[in-house]
Amino acid sequence: MPVDFIALQQKIVILVFSKIESSYNPIAYNEKEGAGGLLQIKCVMLHHINKICKTNYTLQNRFDSLKSTQMFFHYQEYYSKELNIEQYARRWVGGDNGMNKRISTQPYYERIRKEFIKVASKEMESLNIQPITIFQDFSQVNYKY
Repeated sequence: MPVDFIALQQKIVILVFSKIESSYNPIAYNEKEGAGGLLQIKCVMLHHINKICKTNYTLQNRFDSLKSTQMFFHYQEYYSKELNIEQYARRWVGGDNGMNKRISTQPYYERIRKEFIKVASKEMESLNIQPITIFQDFSQVNYKY
């Protein structure tokens, strides 16, 4: 059965970000930040997603794993036309201008990058796919069957 690499990449991305953001806890809430759910979505981020994507997500939707994931990808796909883990990480922690905040977003990006490598390796191994090369920006991955 052929592997759907786009779905696999999206699964890995959500596993990575949800591990870093909430330790996979869909009802996590950070009172100090006002961030909630699997991906720790803040109120301002939710309003921004609704505005740019013309959606009607509510604050409670942050605690629904499916809706939280949809919000994440709506936001990322609005700013990035390709799956690029560095852009995703820097924008998630630094806002829509996160790519210009190289110094302040670097520690978060490094955490995401390291976790991405671990999770991607584990997922590919479970599918008997051996990575030949993982490029630094992770926008492309070559696979060997």
